[in-house]
Amino acid sequence: MKKYSEREIEVLKELVDSDEIISPRLRDDTLVEKVQIFRPRIIDAAQRNEVITYSELTGDFRDLAWQYIGEVLQVIGLIEYKMGRPLLPAIVVSDRNQTPGVDYFSLIGKLNDLSERNIELSNGCTHNSMWEKHKLDVWNYDWGNQNNRQL
Repeated sequence: MKKYSEREIEVLKELVDSDEIISPRLRDDTLVEKVQIFRPRIIDAAQRNEVITYSELTGDFRDLAWQYIGEVLQVIGLIEYKMGRPLLPAIVVSDRNQTPGVDYFSLIGKLNDLSERNIELSNGCTHNSMWEKHKLDVWNYDWGNQNNRQL
């Protein structure tokens, strides 16, 4: 597991304290740990131009992860958004229907509320077409460049 620098951990903790997305139950060091575990797994799938299911993502943590995975994915999405990168959670999908969960679309709404930069939820764009575009953006991004993997 990649160890984050002090600066990267500060960014995560700043997000935790920001009240933008995080619920009180994730406002501790466990959020940093969960991001450290799940974000690299999503990046690996992105480099293979694949989606990753919630089950594949959570792996050995499946029983515990269902309680918080949506919130962790929203944090990861917010991090990527703030860094100007594609939204990694776009490639995390349900095992059953191979589409993102409601937390992904909730993230899009929250990001639109936080910034003037619209995330293509308006102007007649459907959820599905928006998701397809975000998915392609994630797959086309150069995640192999170590600078692009950093927080």
